[in-house]
Amino acid sequence: MLIVKDIDPSWSGLLLKRGIFNMSNVPFWYRFAPFLGRPPELSKHQWKLLGLLSAVSFFEQYDMYLFSLNLTKIQAELLIAESDVGFLGAFVRAGSFLAVFLAIAADR
Repeated sequence: MLIVKDIDPSWSGLLLKRGIFNMSNVPFWYRFAPFLGRPPELSKHQWKLLGLLSAVSFFEQYDMYLFSLNLTKIQAELLIAESDVGFLGAFVRAGSFLAVFLAIAADR
């Protein structure tokens, strides 16, 4: 198999038609996103890991969005002073760092 590196993305379709470009490891959803350009040479395991990390990142950002959206309601119900809201936000976000170490410990 010929490995083509650093090619112009406009040539990728021509190379794919001629069989020079290998797309056997590329997941099906990548074919519906032509704006992403030529896919990198990744193994199936790496593609699965990339998909898992993308899903985790999506939900992590969604959680942070919901927290910032509801922060005023949380502050009002728990009677938290305005000066302590920054500490609350830092405490909640620091929990994500702790989760990494707990996940590592859970894998043992």
